[in-house]
Amino acid sequence: MTCHVHIGLGKCATTMLQKHVFPSLAAHQGLDYFGPNSRCAQQLLVGQAPDTKAMGHSNMDRMFLSCEGLIGWDPIEWDWRIDELAEHLPSDARIILTVRKPREYLYSTFIQRTLHSGNVMDPQDFFLDASCDRPFCKHSKVSMGHFNLAHLIEKLNTCFATVEIVLFEEIVKGQFLDQDIGIHDRENHSLGQFSFCILSRIEQLLSVFGLSLANAERERALNDTALLSGRATVRNRFPLRPILSKIDRGKKIQRVYEVIDSFESIMDRETKFYDELERLRQ
Repeated sequence: MTCHVHIGLGKCATTMLQKHVFPSLAAHQGLDYFGPNSRCAQQLLVGQAPDTKAMGHSNMDRMFLSCEGLIGWDPIEWDWRIDELAEHLPSDARIILTVRKPREYLYSTFIQRTLHSGNVMDPQDFFLDASCDRPFCKHSKVSMGHFNLAHLIEKLNTCFATVEIVLFEEIVKGQFLDQDIGIHDRENHSLGQFSFCILSRIEQLLSVFGLSLANAERERALNDTALLSGRATVRNRFPLRPILSKIDRGKKIQRVYEVIDSFESIMDRETKFYDELERLRQ
């Protein structure tokens, strides 16, 4: 029996998979399912080996884990995060990588890491220049110079014996690893232009008092860290995002696409690579 680990760049479809697909898929294969909020996932996220005793096993062979964030949001993190996973996971682990059209993935990442997290910023400050080589910044960002899907897949294949690619579009059409999973309503509704305007105005107002919407995200990160030690309980967050999602159905923010498209050579290369992935799976 081999442990299964789902990571990826899918966005949006992941909640549906974790709720409707992965638990039954794991049970069918005699595996125990662990989601992104499990202690196992949280330990891997901070570079720790999972506590197998806490999981109720002597090893990880019976684990089916789904946590997209295990490879990070910023491409500059992909290499060292995969190295950490290879250190803490069995070498014969079955890695399932979900990928999405590059342009849509980058757009979704901006929405997730800014509007949904409270770190409101201009897209030009989020997508860093290709010459940027700093591994860490104080804010969320994407290092476009390190965005390379071919390298990501090659790195995974170097570290693990089995790597399977699942295209986001296949999930939307009700397929996962050649299995019919049915078509489900989207669980997450992406915030859009309306929310961007509202949150930007709120951020400007808070800045007058030396505050920021990002403070809530930093507090959540501190809570997550404390939870790993067992010394804290989860705190409820002010439901700003759910409130906005009720009235904002995600009119696209064209400014984000304009910044993404300004990295012409990178986007041309990545789009061609993804098109080839789609062709090979037809």
